[in-house]
Amino acid sequence: EGVEWKTKLLGKGAISVSALSQQEPTTLHKAHQCIVVVNVCDLVVDKGRMRALRWADRYEATPQAPLVVTYLQSLLHRIRELQEDTPPFVVVTQMDRMGGVACTGAREAALVSLRKCATVNSIYFTACPSYDAGPRERENPLAYTTDVDTRSEVLRLHQDIMSSVSWSIVQKPDLLQEMLESNLQERER
Repeated sequence: EGVEWKTKLLGKGAISVSALSQQEPTTLHKAHQCIVVVNVCDLVVDKGRMRALRWADRYEATPQAPLVVTYLQSLLHRIRELQEDTPPFVVVTQMDRMGGVACTGAREAALVSLRKCATVNSIYFTACPSYDAGPRERENPLAYTTDVDTRSEVLRLHQDIMSSVSWSIVQKPDLLQEMLESNLQERER
C-alpha cells in the first residue's frame, strides 16, 4: 500500500506495527516491482563430468527442489496479489557453482523447476563476481569482475524493469499526476 517517505521499519527507533497500521497508506510510495532471488544450489545439483561422458544428464534437480518450488509458487502468488497482478522477477544466483551463466545444462535443469511457478521471460541467471588478481586489481583490492553473460542478464533485467515501470505509469495516469504534484510540492518547500 505504501508508507511515508523515510519511515524506519526495522531497528532502533522503528515504527511499531500498530502505529504503522493507523497511518494512511501513501499510494505514491507503493512498490511497483519485486525481485525474488533464488540460489541455484537449492534447485540444481552437479553430478560430475563422468556422468556427462556416460551420456547422462550432468545437472539434476536437488531432492529439496520440489519444496523450494512449492514455497516459490505461494510466495509469487502472494506478491502478484499485492502488486495488482504484476509478476515479480526471479533471479537465480551463484551460477558460477554450476558452470557459469552460459552453462545450458544447469540453466535447463533450473528452468524445469522454475517453469512451474514463473514465466521464462521473467527468470534471469547471474554468477558471483570473481576476483582477478591482475595488475589493475592489485591497486584496488576490492575490484571484482563479472563475466559477460552475467552483465548481459543484469542489463536485460534492468531493461525489463524500466519498461514495466514506464508501462505501469502509462496504465495509471492518475499515478503520474500524483507523482508530478508531489514533486511540485517538494520543490515549493
